[in-house]
Amino acid sequence: MDQEGLSPYTKYFDLPKTPWEYKLRRGVILQNIISKIVQKGKIAVPAEFEEEFDYKTQIKYNSVDIDDPNYYVTRGFPGKFTETSYLNFLNYMMISDITPEKNFISYMHLGMRYSRDSVLIKYPQEKFPKIIQYYDFTMKYVKDNYGWDLTEMEKWPVVENKN
Repeated sequence: MDQEGLSPYTKYFDLPKTPWEYKLRRGVILQNIISKIVQKGKIAVPAEFEEEFDYKTQIKYNSVDIDDPNYYVTRGFPGKFTETSYLNFLNYMMISDITPEKNFISYMHLGMRYSRDSVLIKYPQEKFPKIIQYYDFTMKYVKDNYGWDLTEMEKWPVVENKN
């Protein structure tokens, strides 16, 4: 089978050449591992993700709705992270697409990608307090219960190009 037929994974056939490419590749691999660990129940979804979020009322997702109380980010949903990209994440469009497990995984992915300062830039606390609250909660929960500091993954090693 040729590389063309394996899209969207075709771009992964070449070895990374720069520290940034290593970080992106490592991030894609780790985010998929983390998702599977949660899906298999090896990391429990905290009860707060079931009790503190509304998974029934339809969300708004267009940027023109950013001031609507049902805008997905205002409701505490950071977005859907893609399996094949480290940086891209998508707007949720339907509340039926979001579960406590998917939301918790999104917060884990957010923590492994961005420092708290970067999260505050993307999701200003005065506008999106629930995002910051649950970012902090998730980082503490995972560290206290499983010994993982997800925020360290955001910094993980700088790989020097030896070529």
